[in-house]
Amino acid sequence: MKRHIPAGLRRALIAAAGASALGLMALPAPAADLASATCSSAKDAVNPPFCKAVRGDRAEGWMAQGRSEVMARNGMVTTSQPLAAQAGLDILKKGGNAVDAAVATAAMLNLMEPMNVGLAGDMFAIVYTAKDHKLHVLNASGMAASGQSLAFMNSHGYKFDPRNDGPGSGMAHGVLSVTVPGAAWGWGEVLDKFGTMKFKQVLAPAVQYAEQGFPISERIAFDWHLPKAVNANRAQLENCCTELDPDSVATWYIDGKQPKAGQIYRNRDLAKTFRILQEKGRDGFYKGPVAEALVKKVRALGGTMTVEDLANYKGEWTEPVMTDYHGYTLAELPPPSQGFAA
Repeated sequence: MKRHIPAGLRRALIAAAGASALGLMALPAPAADLASATCSSAKDAVNPPFCKAVRGDRAEGWMAQGRSEVMARNGMVTTSQPLAAQAGLDILKKGGNAVDAAVATAAMLNLMEPMNVGLAGDMFAIVYTAKDHKLHVLNASGMAASGQSLAFMNSHGYKFDPRNDGPGSGMAHGVLSVTVPGAAWGWGEVLDKFGTMKFKQVLAPAVQYAEQGFPISERIAFDWHLPKAVNANRAQLENCCTELDPDSVATWYIDGKQPKAGQIYRNRDLAKTFRILQEKGRDGFYKGPVAEALVKKVRALGGTMTVEDLANYKGEWTEPVMTDYHGYTLAELPPPSQGFAA
């Protein structure tokens, strides 16, 4: 849930406690007493589960190790990428609110974690407005392209299976797995409805890093690999897929190879797309050269998407799914999001 922060917010303070670099920290006596009293090294001893835990479990008193909570007075941004989090914080410091920061952060993650976040992907959001204590729920996920009916899928060997298990149920990779993009529309929608900034400001950090480059982190380097997405015969949609898409390799790899940790990655084409959004808003994605290039690529691979699909795209505002959990009210998005199952 994203909390709506007042537009007048000027700065965000993140404070984290760290261990001293000057010496070893003594183990707190209660934790030491607990461990020695309940954990045995005897061969046949039956010990509590925490005796096998790696030291650093604060629940058992190992306060000298691990990370402290992150605390803030005015705002907070959390992501798996420090540079993306910093971009969001910078937006807050400039007076933006939580929605402004969220879009800026998502754009950075599009660049830095393209396997997880994408301008041409889905977008779901729950926005909380403090002034009226209300939740606003947005579904900006993708729908099937025109012509991609169940009969069309069946004709290419993909049979609907309500259990969704095993091959043949649908297409996991390749052009027939591509839906009409919703994220770009969703970013623009939440900015228009709740934001205080426009694409020009919130996309600026992502444009800068896309043009100048950034170092690939270890975990992302491990995850950064392309799936096989095309067949040797591009018109063959059945039994996809056997090869990497050359355009994808040129865009997402470095010199034709999967990026390694520490390598500098740039995506100038993504920067160009973001600049178009800065100038024209979300229409810059759904109409004009970007939309035409997307449709041209999809149809060259046998897909059915049209420029009308993009021009007519619109997400929907809906109601949250609510439940009570031990006295707390939980709110989630309804289907087609994963909601409570995630």
